[in-house]
Amino acid sequence: MESLDSVGPACDSACAKRAATADSDSFSDLGAMPEDLLTLILQRTILGAESYIPFAVWSELGETGRLTSELNVAIRNPFSIKTNRRGTAVRYYNLVPSLLDPKHALEANNPALWDDVHEFYTTVRNKILHGNQIGATRAEVLHPIFDMFKAVYDWVDVWHDPTLRWNRRSAAKAATTT
Repeated sequence: MESLDSVGPACDSACAKRAATADSDSFSDLGAMPEDLLTLILQRTILGAESYIPFAVWSELGETGRLTSELNVAIRNPFSIKTNRRGTAVRYYNLVPSLLDPKHALEANNPALWDDVHEFYTTVRNKILHGNQIGATRAEVLHPIFDMFKAVYDWVDVWHDPTLRWNRRSAAKAATTT
């Protein structure tokens, strides 16, 4: 089975060569190279979590009447949160949930999952979202990553009700207030 260890530069002449010899059972039937499709799917998976976590914090603070303009700014831009710690994963998985409650930080709530997420961000996420792509052609390489992100969504669902019902008027007002 292929692995994500082969994350490398964006499509080069080797990709072009594979395109010329692709069989009819491959992702290329969809109009793209398998690496391109798998990279796109992985990017969207990552960005989905990076959108959902701040939303969950924002909506919980709003529902409990604790959303202030300062918290709103921090949630909308996790890189505005003052800290000595570095990294995107630290901000999205620890600092943003801590705005709701420090015990919701992933490193405090589920240290094993935090270790997996932190390693993933260091070894894969930063490369995939900065111009590299998956070097694998089989979708199975993404299965362990999907399992990890399923665990991330399960962690969020412990402190955020995913069935939250919206009042259109208050949601529209909150969405346009900065």
